[in-house]
Amino acid sequence: MATNTTAQQPKALRGEVVKRYDQVKTLAGFMDDAHFRAFSQEYLLSLSAQQQRALLGQADRARQAVSQLPPHTDFAAEARPLEAASYDSIIKDKTFQTYFGQVPHRFAWIKLENLVALQVYVRSQKESVPATEQELVDFALPKRWDVPAEISFMPPLGPIYIVSSSPQMVGLNLQMDGKKSQVIISPAPHLNLIQVVQLYGRYYLKNGYHRVVGALEAGVKELPALVIDAAQPADVELANLGQAGFGVGHSMLLARPPLVSEFNGTGIVEISMLEKRYGASVSLQTLPINIGV
Repeated sequence: MATNTTAQQPKALRGEVVKRYDQVKTLAGFMDDAHFRAFSQEYLLSLSAQQQRALLGQADRARQAVSQLPPHTDFAAEARPLEAASYDSIIKDKTFQTYFGQVPHRFAWIKLENLVALQVYVRSQKESVPATEQELVDFALPKRWDVPAEISFMPPLGPIYIVSSSPQMVGLNLQMDGKKSQVIISPAPHLNLIQVVQLYGRYYLKNGYHRVVGALEAGVKELPALVIDAAQPADVELANLGQAGFGVGHSMLLARPPLVSEFNGTGIVEISMLEKRYGASVSLQTLPINIGV
């Protein structure tokens, strides 16, 4: 695996916006030249011509390495069922019932090396992976689903900005507390469970990439996950990924599709990716109400 020389972080200049980058691993070996260029475009533009050629050369060598890999024939990922006591409180949660109450689902221990990747990158970070079985359950199926966010408010009527570096920031919740006469606005919870979708005998990782990649790097071969059966490729696709995702229809036809385990393999190229922010704004309007008797 070749290591890319990343661009220097720009120094802050008064009156200018500073772009910040995260170091990421990309499955460049499973992306054609046009796909890799489109995904890494922002980063490529930050490099000199010589650095660009070096990076594209690394991507080409990664593709050559992947072309030498044998076909992957074992896609069976479910190792054994997970004991009901481990997920009983999860399925009783109202948020879980909202998203999955009407969807046939199950919980099982999953063979991580057989999972097909839906996204082309993960952040280059070390995960603290536990050792015991119960700790692995808590690691893969956490009970808290809060999305970390920063809030700013421009008085007296806003707007209120709620932003996060988490891509799970997809909406806001509005709660009324009649006893305290309060309105509570907060990020919608994200079911941050390791989620796997099965389609035509192949298992695709839908959520939990950093934990799964970290577990594989630590030598852990199985983790519990929520498993859903899909009826068509559209049920598998990750929404709004664009160039950051692999097309399920294309992956289905490959004898060697991009596997999640390949993030620790020879077909990756490390690059820097512009940090993205997600969020929403809320504007307030106050109108007087006169109630007569």
